[in-house]
Amino acid sequence: MAPLSAAEKQRRYRARRDVDHERRQQYLNKEKERWRKDIDEGRKMKVSDLTEREKRAVRKKWRERKRKLRKNDRARTTFQSMNTPPTSPDTPPEPENSPQPGPSRQNVVGRRNARQGRRRLQNNIEELKALLEREKRKKEKYKKRPFWVVVPTEADRETCQCKTHENLQFMANTLYSQGLSATKNLEEMVDATMCDPKSKLCAYGDIPNAEAMLHQLRNVGTSVELFFVGEGDVERKVQEMMEAPPLVPVKGTMKIHQVISFSPGTIKYRDITCLCQADKGVLDCACYGIKEVSLGEEASLQCTEEPSRPEAIMKENIGQWCIVKYDGEPYPGIILEVEEDVRVKCMHKNGINKFYWPGPRGDISWYRDDQIVCLMKEPQPLNKRSVQLEKEVWKFLENLGCWSDK
Repeated sequence: MAPLSAAEKQRRYRARRDVDHERRQQYLNKEKERWRKDIDEGRKMKVSDLTEREKRAVRKKWRERKRKLRKNDRARTTFQSMNTPPTSPDTPPEPENSPQPGPSRQNVVGRRNARQGRRRLQNNIEELKALLEREKRKKEKYKKRPFWVVVPTEADRETCQCKTHENLQFMANTLYSQGLSATKNLEEMVDATMCDPKSKLCAYGDIPNAEAMLHQLRNVGTSVELFFVGEGDVERKVQEMMEAPPLVPVKGTMKIHQVISFSPGTIKYRDITCLCQADKGVLDCACYGIKEVSLGEEASLQCTEEPSRPEAIMKENIGQWCIVKYDGEPYPGIILEVEEDVRVKCMHKNGINKFYWPGPRGDISWYRDDQIVCLMKEPQPLNKRSVQLEKEVWKFLENLGCWSDK
């Protein structure tokens, strides 16, 4: 038979204890004293001391436990009445202290020792297999190892120092030992002294300078168009650049997407390309806030840098930045839709001239047309989270008295 489980051992111990009425009474008295001690020390509470909610929970557990007990009793009674034969009157009753059926101690110990022996044997077999695999891999590695290779030196060859059979490696070693060369590798020395070691023109030493190289390449008949730029040409161009009038910096160069020029020194640009009137030959339409700048000697920005507002917000303004006035406070944002009202995704204030995008959904709402204070450029980033308005926009809003003391 299989060894007894811990639950079965406890069950048999309780059965032997309950047979003796004196031991049974001692156990009950001991449990009663422990329960009273727990009540006095506060580890347990009487049902009458619990709150109404705790009382309902305890009574619910009682009902569930009792319902389960009755169900098990009915099932046990039904099973016994169906499968248990009547007791034979000739069978003598078993004594109360008769030994319980089960395996002997010798049988249990013998089975345990057998299992341990099989486990040790299995472990030893696995270890031997792993050792055998390691030895096989080591053997294969040694089989694949090449023979010992020795790098040949000059002493292993027949060399001489005569003019007919001079040894270049001896010369390279001598130059390196005297400090006249940075390396003694012949290939590195050739690469350092020749512009192209694969070209015969360079190898034969017929190219004293760049101009001679240009003539030789033209004689070869290459299809590549070649030019020669001398030092005089470079100096002349540098002098012309130094004497030229300074260029006017154009703000937001990295964001410019369309540049148009109809006259020298003057360009028109905008952040978003628009070709709505290209079929009519008009490229500089007024869409998306086109700006004009002059790059001449007395250049000045022709575009309006201060914030401005059109008479009405149109669909052409979708995607532009604007200032929305809500509850007496201005908020920068991006125009998303334009109908009777304007739908804007706004930023929140985070200090003096500091704004940030709220998350995770964002602040997107509809505003009346008269709540749009002005259009502006995209704010400049301060850090990974916050941005700030340009000084012109900030001063414009301060002059309007938009900011409150909040």
